[in-house]
Amino acid sequence: MATLTVEQVGKKLDHFKKNFTAQREYLNDFLEQSDEGEIKELWNYLLSPDKKQSTMDIFKGNSLGEYKLAYETFANSLEPIYYWIFDALKGDTFGFRYDVTKVKDAFAAAEASAFYGELGRRRTELEKRASELVGTINMVVKSILNLIYDLKEFELRLDEYDKLHSDEHAVSNGADYALKTIWLTEVDSKKGPGSINALVQNLNYIMVRDAFFSVYIPAVKADEKVDDVEKKVLKKIQDEMDIPDMVKRILQGRIKEYILWRKMSELELRKRYKIERTYLKSQVSSMKMYTEWARPYLIATRKLLPPELRADEMADLPTAFNSMVTYIDIFGKKEVKSAGNSGELKIKDEKNKVFSIIEVKFYYRVIPGGQTQEGYRGHLGRVNIFINGYEMRQKDLDNLEKARQDEVMSFIDIGTKDTLDVISDDLKRFLEQEEKEKTEEKKIEKKFQPFKEHIESVKKHYDSIKEGVEKIASVVETVNKIGQDQQENWNIKRLRKAAQEKGKKDAYKLYYLYKAIHGMLIWE
Repeated sequence: MATLTVEQVGKKLDHFKKNFTAQREYLNDFLEQSDEGEIKELWNYLLSPDKKQSTMDIFKGNSLGEYKLAYETFANSLEPIYYWIFDALKGDTFGFRYDVTKVKDAFAAAEASAFYGELGRRRTELEKRASELVGTINMVVKSILNLIYDLKEFELRLDEYDKLHSDEHAVSNGADYALKTIWLTEVDSKKGPGSINALVQNLNYIMVRDAFFSVYIPAVKADEKVDDVEKKVLKKIQDEMDIPDMVKRILQGRIKEYILWRKMSELELRKRYKIERTYLKSQVSSMKMYTEWARPYLIATRKLLPPELRADEMADLPTAFNSMVTYIDIFGKKEVKSAGNSGELKIKDEKNKVFSIIEVKFYYRVIPGGQTQEGYRGHLGRVNIFINGYEMRQKDLDNLEKARQDEVMSFIDIGTKDTLDVISDDLKRFLEQEEKEKTEEKKIEKKFQPFKEHIESVKKHYDSIKEGVEKIASVVETVNKIGQDQQENWNIKRLRKAAQEKGKKDAYKLYYLYKAIHGMLIWE
């Protein structure tokens, strides 16, 4: 199944048409058998703008029963209706005890309404502050990228110094050659006509450059002085190199400069490398801090933006009317642990836990009432309520939550999470502590050497017996696992059946209680 393309998966989902539960089971199987790349590609397809809403319906599954309520009043505020249903689900007054969250809260106002003007002014203030913080985040991100680039440059240079201290002559000599090249191009070249390259080109001192590179200059060890290394190298030049005296005199002066530069530049580079690593850590912390500051402003700004309305919803908002529409969805879940009189049925895999779900959707079409306090007007008008029951597992809830991710969170992640993910390997390498614990190798004492052959013979027989025992244990474990898997699958089926019955029953119970308590007509 995991070899299918995204287009083939889409066609398979269309084949099930409106059977959301069948589509959900198919998607779960596909996700479990796919690799990381295929899962990412599928999610990009499922969360595309034209597929996102249907994707959320798929992971909820088929409704176990939909019940509708409508209430209209121009005398009293409509807010208590929402709170009555919310408290009824969350509390234990009626025995529901659901874990309730608000999953959608959006509104749109007519352009000429009082709602539009007031909320527009508030949104402008939030947008201004949010844009300032986002600008600061972008500057910090740019600083982090520059620091990582600098640190990589330091790593390349320091790698040559590390090789210079190697015990292998070939490695050390190669690093010395590379550092000489850097010194010629970045330090000695600043002398202009007096540099080695200029002497070779202009005054035909061809042997100076070749002699400079041919002299091996070892690293200055911790217990050595720079002067001691200089004396050894200069003596070697004087005694062993068959070159003119003029070249020797030029070479000896440049060798002294090079050795001193190599020593000082290594110290400064290691110091700068450490400082920039510390600064990188500070900048990452600052970016996270600014992100936390910007998050509530961006979320609030997003909530004050009107959603895209369908044609029939647009008709509820004539431009000149003082009206507004509001959408609120609340989602209640309760884990189902038993089926009938079976007692608690245990599920080992957390993703397979079963839940009874009630979803309540509110669609308000309101006008402002009398002003009860500064900046607030009560909502008068009409509210339509849709109560649905569902059965879902934990993995369905996780997928639904992923599909519900707010666009503003994705916007923030573009500047923080996504950036950190791309450079995560570099950050991990630069921010982790350099010191590592040294592991001591265990050594076999010499007095046990005469018994070595006997020990190996016993070990061979022991390994043979151990291998046989492990094979038997593996077979027993496999048989037990098959039995446990079959029992768990049976438990899941029973719990899902119980959750379906409970979801349908609780949805109708909520509908029935609201109508009965508020004096509405009830048809059995």
